[in-house]
Amino acid sequence: MNILKRIFAGSNGTTSGSTSTATITEGQLFLVRSPSSPKSENECLYSDVALSVKDGSLVVWKAQQLGEGNDDDEEQDDEDESPESNILKTFPIALPLKVALFERYNRMIITWPDVEGDLGDAFEFRIHSSVPLESIELFMVAVYRSKYELKYKRSSDDVELIELQEFVNDRDELADNLLSPRRSKSFNENTNANLDTDLEEEDLDESDNEGDDNNNDFFDAEGNSTSNASEGTIMHNASCELFLFNSKKGKFKLVKSDVAVILLKFVDWEYTLEILEVNESSQVIIQVPISERLYPSFEFENLSFAFNQITLKGVYTWMIKFNSRQDYEPFQSNFTKANWEQKNKSSFPDDQYLAKSFNTMAIDVSSSSSDDDTEYDSCREQLDDNEEQVSSSAKMEVDSPTHDDENLDEEFNSGLKVGLRTDRAFVSRGDKLGIFKTDDDLKFIAAIEGLKSVNNPNQKLSPNQMMIMNGDATMILQDKKRTSQLHSLDLEKGKIVQDWSLTKDNTPIDVKVFTTNKKYSGLSNESTFLGASSQSLFRIDQRMKNGFISNDEYKSYKTKLGITAMISTADGSIAIASQDGSIKLYDALGKNAKTALPPLGDLIYSLDVTPDGKFLVATCKDYLQLIDLRIHQGKFAGSIGFNRSFPVDEKPIPIRLSIQPGYIAAITRQNQEIKFTPAKFDLDCKSITSSIGKYTFIWDVKSALKSNGKAKYPTKIRDYSDVVINGDFSHLNQVVVTTKNDVALNSKGSFYDPKDAFNIFKGGF
Repeated sequence: MNILKRIFAGSNGTTSGSTSTATITEGQLFLVRSPSSPKSENECLYSDVALSVKDGSLVVWKAQQLGEGNDDDEEQDDEDESPESNILKTFPIALPLKVALFERYNRMIITWPDVEGDLGDAFEFRIHSSVPLESIELFMVAVYRSKYELKYKRSSDDVELIELQEFVNDRDELADNLLSPRRSKSFNENTNANLDTDLEEEDLDESDNEGDDNNNDFFDAEGNSTSNASEGTIMHNASCELFLFNSKKGKFKLVKSDVAVILLKFVDWEYTLEILEVNESSQVIIQVPISERLYPSFEFENLSFAFNQITLKGVYTWMIKFNSRQDYEPFQSNFTKANWEQKNKSSFPDDQYLAKSFNTMAIDVSSSSSDDDTEYDSCREQLDDNEEQVSSSAKMEVDSPTHDDENLDEEFNSGLKVGLRTDRAFVSRGDKLGIFKTDDDLKFIAAIEGLKSVNNPNQKLSPNQMMIMNGDATMILQDKKRTSQLHSLDLEKGKIVQDWSLTKDNTPIDVKVFTTNKKYSGLSNESTFLGASSQSLFRIDQRMKNGFISNDEYKSYKTKLGITAMISTADGSIAIASQDGSIKLYDALGKNAKTALPPLGDLIYSLDVTPDGKFLVATCKDYLQLIDLRIHQGKFAGSIGFNRSFPVDEKPIPIRLSIQPGYIAAITRQNQEIKFTPAKFDLDCKSITSSIGKYTFIWDVKSALKSNGKAKYPTKIRDYSDVVINGDFSHLNQVVVTTKNDVALNSKGSFYDPKDAFNIFKGGF
């Protein structure tokens, strides 16, 4: 899909507020020469920089300098926050300067002409893949608004989309940097008239007749244009009612009582959802491309479908309600198919298990999970009995950095592990490890600084994976840049004591993930543990100088599975997940899988399992899968999928755990990425906990299992002062999380009820 279409048909941002600063925090600046130039075609000017729209200019900064300063001092000047000495280049956003955004080889690039260079020369800011798409879109909106203010000599606050489109440029328009601005063809072809809406949610509150068809504010900023349905293959067409979520009241309000919803199929696996007026004009009210950014949610009990629309004016949560099951069920089936094909760029598999999984689990939500106070009361009683509401936080105290490497000057908390035998929590921060006490409250104890390789003392280690062993006396860690090496950290001595460079047949093994042999064998003095590469499982022996992988403890697959996650049960059974979302269950290392659950198309990057192997939770980007691994019928009823294969027609259907679309809208408004941290069972396996952005959520396992395959919303919510980087939720009544600069300890009793969530999310509404 054209990148401009993604911005204007589904971008984040708002047309109100200051345009003084918008920043992309990480990228490379290149000077790209004209094909006719005798000079080098590409020249990398800066390899690690940030790009800002600041006071009407594009400003290139030293990336590591951004974010420094006193965040508590909101009154300090911009010059104090970003000293002029950190500016590398400045490009005034003059009207003739064309700035374009495009995508090449799955990488976003912002380009503009070199007005002082040869004709055809241009700068390219190649954005790092870690930068959220929402940040890129906000940046481009800031560019367009700066041009608007320059041209019209007035504020761009609350401007409409139609007033910005003249400043949108296609990459091809940069060939001549003296051409006057004109509209991008690709933009004009893909513009959604409804994105110019003047409607505010408050209008619905004050309206006596929310379903009044004469309310033209929905459709056109100028009040007189019409937008008809796009040309494409119609997959589905049905009548429904249209509602808009009112964040002030925390509920949906009726907007139109008679509309039509259409699913359209285009080439290259592109699909569009349109909602139209039911009249002679068939005017389009909403037109959005089907993508993961919709965050869709079905609710069978109400025959409804909710989704988010991200526009220049903000994030809106819409709901359509069908008149009958005959309208609802075909729409759900067709939308699920379109959503899967758009995401996987291939035809929906002709597989009964997949069809059943998507039609049952998909994104269907039990309304009782959000509206039934009795269920909430039972969950609260289960979680809150004899619980004190305890909350505390602490920071890691370290000496001032003395490293020569400038990249280490600004470091943040990343990894977190909590001991099972002791009350210690361990937090990684660059080449340091902070140690915290977590018994009654949270208290910083000490820091192990200057982690480095034994074999190469000049090689500093920044852990990206950690595992505690030997009764909390040893930590196995992996540096994010050297994935074929593992290191043993003696937590009592406070230093690395052993390195392993893992090889098989003299070939380095890229270790994707490692875990203990059994669920709680970290409490014992076991000397071995499990590891996995993208296509093999193996056991590593700490007693061997370079680590040891024996042939009988090594399982390699002919096809590259793309293993992304691994976990073990209390008896040593193993579960692995792959990039395509498939899950395999083994009763022992070296054997064939007892159970293979087909992929659902979404990458799984974390697994957790109950000690008895009865339940498994898989973490995907924007939802969790809770899977019941018990065999309920047939010859092997009472067994689990690790030990016996499921009957062909009885493979378990995952239960989808997610958060309400309104919450997603609030988090998106705060410019936070919608991505779950690894989900974990607590110690008694009654709840599952994970985080998105600044918020941590708890789901009750018992109520989720009673949902008959319908997705479940959280039963507890808590917010933090900053984005949650990592969390440990394995203890019975405590949750330990780390943000960039803090570590927090909270009892589950200090979490909020979902009915109070709108107070929690007030910053996003």
